[in-house]
Amino acid sequence: MSDRKPARRRDPKPARPAPAKGGRPFTLTTGGAALILGLLTVLFFHALVFEGKTFVSPDTTAPAGFVRIGEQSLWQDRVYPLWNPYVFLGMPSFASGAYNPLIYPPDWPLALVHKVVPLPDMTWMLLYYFLGALFMFLLARELGARPEGALLAATAFVFAPNLVAVGSHGHGSQLVDSAYLPLMLWLTARWLRRGGLHHLAWLALAGGFQLLRAHVQICFYTWAAVALYLAVEWLAALLRRRAELRPLTLRVLGVVAAAALAFGLAGFYNLPLQDYARHSIRGGGQGGGVGMGYATSWSMAPRELLSVVVPGWAGFGGSSYWGGMPFTDYPNAFVGMVAVLLAVPAFLAGGARRVFALALALLALLISFGRYFPLYGFLYEHLPLFNKFRVPVMVIILFQLALALGTAWGWSAILPGGERAGEPRGSSRRLGRLLPVLGGVLVAVLLLAVAGRGAWRGAYMR
Repeated sequence: MSDRKPARRRDPKPARPAPAKGGRPFTLTTGGAALILGLLTVLFFHALVFEGKTFVSPDTTAPAGFVRIGEQSLWQDRVYPLWNPYVFLGMPSFASGAYNPLIYPPDWPLALVHKVVPLPDMTWMLLYYFLGALFMFLLARELGARPEGALLAATAFVFAPNLVAVGSHGHGSQLVDSAYLPLMLWLTARWLRRGGLHHLAWLALAGGFQLLRAHVQICFYTWAAVALYLAVEWLAALLRRRAELRPLTLRVLGVVAAAALAFGLAGFYNLPLQDYARHSIRGGGQGGGVGMGYATSWSMAPRELLSVVVPGWAGFGGSSYWGGMPFTDYPNAFVGMVAVLLAVPAFLAGGARRVFALALALLALLISFGRYFPLYGFLYEHLPLFNKFRVPVMVIILFQLALALGTAWGWSAILPGGERAGEPRGSSRRLGRLLPVLGGVLVAVLLLAVAGRGAWRGAYMR
């Protein structure tokens, strides 16, 4: 007999998968996304960048005389233009928001660069298209989308007809303040999830700059979206665990403090504007606001709803338009069939963020109906400041942002490994059944469109 102990049996180690020959798989970084979005902006507006062209429309040329008088007063007479005696037998220049130069700090460095480098005339506008897309990318990433989905969200948000038409038709302040919308939601989401007073400080600064860019209606919609996000997150915490409620409530109060600071930063502009509003068309109507009929002139009729996926459903604009507004030059609510189909699997996953996006999209659509739906009248009567706004369809920017988020989440869900990107495990089986159905619907719609285009064209022309 041998005294040697039998050798312990060892299980073989599991084999590790061999690394791919190409090295690490490609991952889209924020820098890479910024480069792609910058190139897309230049390509999309190549006529402005390379051909020396600019946009010409009534809203871009009509204010030229007002601005020319203001510039003469500022740069030649060395008098800041608080009053313009040549319009309506005299009206405030600064307090009306018609011409208030040098109050928006982000313009200062661009003006200095422009003196040294011969930039295209519309460089500032291209910059905000790029920034709006980049901020949308950051927001989608913060809310759980994968990088590729976030890139789709950025392009869907900023290159939709709504924002492109805003810039090309001379509504520069509306475009700039719309670019702040995803930025402020992103800062709010980071503050709620991570804390850090620097996020709160940046939120206050961004809110102040947005107000100084002087499109109060878009600022109102931005803070309304922030408030809805806070409410949904707070209610979700209330339903999940009460222990989360106290710290979350403190952070919600922090956002309220940041909003107060933002209004304080822009107070030297907001207070004169509020004072003048009582004497203008914005405050001369019943109840101290713009009249209800005038306020709801540009209401999107419910029959135009299909223009979300079919741009010419109510006409492309101009003489072909037959919707509910007096006139328009583009399909206001169009985001595209692909974006809508991608949003369907996104919202199957559930969760507070999906609830927020769904609620935001639904509220924006109902408000955009204006006089065609009672919600607008209720808000006009009871929500502070709301009766001073007009053009209900302008709120469609919130619908556009919500659908862009849905596009990002939907793309993230259908990619391999979507469950690891924050999707619940139970959604994969439903998603596997849903995708062929959505594909079949898309193919059927395309076949119908091709087969019946002659009949549709005849009906449309009539």
